Parts: sequence; structure tokens; C-alpha cells
Amino acid sequence: MTKLERSRVKESLLVEDKAVEEVLTSPPMAEYYDLQRRLSLQMAGLTLAITPLVCLTYSVGIGLSYLLGAVTGIVYFRLLAKSIAVVGVGSSRIGGLRHLLV
Repeated sequence: MTKLERSRVKESLLVEDKAVEEVLTSPPMAEYYDLQRRLSLQMAGLTLAITPLVCLTYSVGIGLSYLLGAVTGIVYFRLLAKSIAVVGVGSSRIGGLRHLLV
């Protein structure tokens, strides 16, 4: 690859990076990230509030099972939110961890 070709490739990568940055910092994406943050906090709060109640009402084993399910749900939500955030940005990655989990 010649020096000119390398500079053109580097320039095109910079342009793509700027375009991706503009998309990710646009007002709709900022609103999306705010929604994502609020939902994550609500899920974590509900998990922390309900798990002790389940432990007291049923048993510690059932409470821990509930906690494991809730944490797994939160992790899946985060993975799903990350994959949704890159839709339309030009992600060419196929597969990944989320397919492994399903």
C-alpha cells in the first residue's frame, strides 16, 4: 500500500469516526441513553427492594434464585441496549456474545 493510499484510508476512517460520533451524541441518542440509564436504575432498585421480601416470604433459596434471575435480566438488558445503540451506525459485526447467550 502506498503512502497516498494509506493517507486516504486514514482520512476515510476519521470521517467515519466523526459521523459515528455525531450520531451517538445527537439529541435522540442522548434521550435514548437517558432512558437506558433510568431503566437500569429502576431494575436495580426493584431487584434490591424485592429480593429481601422474597427471602422473608418464601425462603433464602428462592430469594437467591430470584436474585440470580433478576441480575441475569439486567445483564441481558445491557447487552440488548448496546446492540440497539449501534443499529444504523454501520456495525458490520455479526454474531457476538448476545447470540451466545440466547
